[in-house]
Amino acid sequence: MFCPNQECPDFLDTGIHGEYVDIVWQCPVCGARLVHELPSRAAPDAGDEPELAEAGPLVPVGTFVNRQNAELARSLLIANGITAFVSGGELLVPESQLQDATALLEDADRNA
Repeated sequence: MFCPNQECPDFLDTGIHGEYVDIVWQCPVCGARLVHELPSRAAPDAGDEPELAEAGPLVPVGTFVNRQNAELARSLLIANGITAFVSGGELLVPESQLQDATALLEDADRNA
């Protein structure tokens, strides 16, 4: 399991994503949800978390000018039950959740 958060203090200190045993699902340093493989390295497969493996491939839902904005959008999606990852400035969601994610982000943008 890996911490996908590039803003994690552990990643910022070492330049390496934290790696944890399979029974750990949350980064003990930053609290991010751990993934079996980093999205930039490989797409999810049947060995990943059940809801992510069933959801299908990851697709971009938005590109942001900086990682902080992408992480804020990710937090909104996660709070609404949508699985999301940030890779660089790109926000990725399972293809099956793309429509819901897009609607949430558009609504947040209108209300900003």
